[in-house]
Amino acid sequence: MKAAVVGNSPILLKQNYGDIIDQHDCVIRFNLAKTENFEKFVGSKTTVRFCNQHPVMSNLSEKNYKEQKETFPDFDRNAMLGWKNQLIIFKYCKNYLEGTDLEKLLLKNNNKIDFIEKNDSNLNMLAQLTKTEPTMGLLGTVWAISRFRDVNCFGFGFGSSEDESYHYFEKHIPYKSCHNSNIEKNIFEILESEGKINIYK
Repeated sequence: MKAAVVGNSPILLKQNYGDIIDQHDCVIRFNLAKTENFEKFVGSKTTVRFCNQHPVMSNLSEKNYKEQKETFPDFDRNAMLGWKNQLIIFKYCKNYLEGTDLEKLLLKNNNKIDFIEKNDSNLNMLAQLTKTEPTMGLLGTVWAISRFRDVNCFGFGFGSSEDESYHYFEKHIPYKSCHNSNIEKNIFEILESEGKINIYK
C-alpha cells in the first residue's frame, strides 16, 4: 500500500506529478488545497485531508473569515462544503465543530471525521522536535509513515524561497509563519535517509 503526501508549495507547479499522485492507494492533502484546474500538477484524488482550525472557524465566524481574507484574498470559507468521501482529520477543532451544521453536512457527504487535540502524542513529540507548532504537512507525513509501507512526499518547499513559502492554489499577503521550516526540512531529510519516505523534488 502506497501513500502520497501532497504539500501545498508552489513547487508543485514545476512538475506534472498529477498522474503519479493519483496512482497511490491513499492521497493526503492539507487544509483548503484544491485540485480543480491543477490536476496535471497535483492529481485529482483525495482520500485523507488534514485541516487546522482556520477553515472551520472562518466558516462558523464572520470575524474569523474577515481575518483570513486579510492574508488570503481568495479565501473560500465554503470550500469544505464540497468535500466528499474523505477522512478529514481536524486539528484543535473538536469543541468548535461537533454538533454544528457544518459537521452534519460533512458527514452527509460521506466523509469520516477524526480529531487531533493538544494531548495527541505525535503532535507533542513533533512540537518538541520543531520547538514550535508543527505544520500540518509534517503531521500528515508522520501519520502516513505509521500506516503505509511506501510514503512519497510531493510539494514540500520548506520555505526555500518566498514563493515557495505559501500555496500553489491561492494568492497571499506576506505574513510571518509560526512554523520552523529549517528544522522541518532537516526532519524530512532524516526520514528520507532512513528510508521512511521518498521526497519528489
